[in-house]
Amino acid sequence: MSPAHSDIRSGGWKIGLVLLASILVSGCVIGTAIRLLQTRSQLLDFDHHHRFVSADYSHGPGFVFLDPRLTREDIRTIASGREPSLVDSLDNAERWIFRYVRRPPMRGKAINLELHFHRNRLSGMYVDRRFAEDLGNERIEMLLRTFVGRETQLDLSERSITCEVSEDKLRPFPALDHRDLVQLFGRENYSKRQQSDSLYNRLVFRYRLVGASGRKANMSFSATVEGDSRRLLHISSRIGSFKLKFDLSAQPVLDGEGAIRADALPGRD
Repeated sequence: MSPAHSDIRSGGWKIGLVLLASILVSGCVIGTAIRLLQTRSQLLDFDHHHRFVSADYSHGPGFVFLDPRLTREDIRTIASGREPSLVDSLDNAERWIFRYVRRPPMRGKAINLELHFHRNRLSGMYVDRRFAEDLGNERIEMLLRTFVGRETQLDLSERSITCEVSEDKLRPFPALDHRDLVQLFGRENYSKRQQSDSLYNRLVFRYRLVGASGRKANMSFSATVEGDSRRLLHISSRIGSFKLKFDLSAQPVLDGEGAIRADALPGRD
């Protein structure tokens, strides 16, 4: 297999170089590219440069930047011109809210992504508060730390970034399934069996960014669930030209009493 078609594993600096190249090709100023690489380097040393914060009355779970580098203009560039749905102030910070609503609206609940700026620097990022209600702050922190860590894989040929969450990190939490997806996003827009004889179903949840128009307004989540257990295996979305994917297939399969099923143990058919 040629190097161009192989996965680049670990090595967060390599992901940073590819993101740098992508930004430069898109016409971004060199300053944004440099600050993005600085931020990526900080994320690999998470506890020294960031602090995870649980959901409270004012925002959902997320993390704050202790030494912020990215500016408002950097975020506009990275977002390819997508503007926030709402801009206001909170606790001496400028707050940008990107609000995504389902297409069509009656399908489910909206999702808010918040960015906070202090003195023109990105000082915090927060996901929707109800994610903490449905998934718990501890699970969200685990997923966040895994994504920004060295487990991330980059496939250049597919232009994809995959976060493969290990079994030891998933074991403390109940396995997610189709019901959890419906709780988070509402009913899927459609479900399709991946192959006629496949045990796996692909679910698609479509969203639209409030205040945007055209193709930039559209966003969707795609999930793969197991046929019988409806256990969630993968969930993905697209960020710019890269596809972001969480691989949760290592989730243990539980029986009715909460124990790991014998047929789900390694080496069992």
